[in-house]
Amino acid sequence: HQTATVRSAYSQGGAGIKIGVISDGVENIDLSKSTGDLPAEVIVLDDSYRTADGDDEGTAMLEIIHDMVPDAKLYFHTGFPNSIVFNNAVDDLVAAGVDVIVDDLGFFDQPYFEDGPDGKIASHIASILATNNIVFVSAAGNDAQKHYQGDYYNDGINYHDFSRGSQ
Repeated sequence: HQTATVRSAYSQGGAGIKIGVISDGVENIDLSKSTGDLPAEVIVLDDSYRTADGDDEGTAMLEIIHDMVPDAKLYFHTGFPNSIVFNNAVDDLVAAGVDVIVDDLGFFDQPYFEDGPDGKIASHIASILATNNIVFVSAAGNDAQKHYQGDYYNDGINYHDFSRGSQ
């Protein structure tokens, strides 16, 4: 991302900015702090979610953000296991005064491409954004090797036709 170049050119390193991460967990955050990959102070509001597989994507996200804007103050809150916990995470981060919230979570019981009345997370975030001056960035997908891959198929008006004309 060449963020070192940007930081140097604009004399900006994230000072005064608070960034909140919503993910599955920060299981190895102490190791990242000890190696200098994270600052000594990362505010963990909630890291209560645990599975047998280990939950550490939040640590990785925090490390990437710290590499990009090393002077920003970092926050973490788990967003699993459901939309209620996720929405609480948003509320807690807003209450902590964050300027930016990022997440890498997806919930299969939420609509994918519209907010609609069943989109409890999307409608909650919309209400938060309407009343707070924050930036919210969400991953478009986070399923590792489970993803769509295919050649572009023009539907005739320059949109990708995933069905390749079969529907």
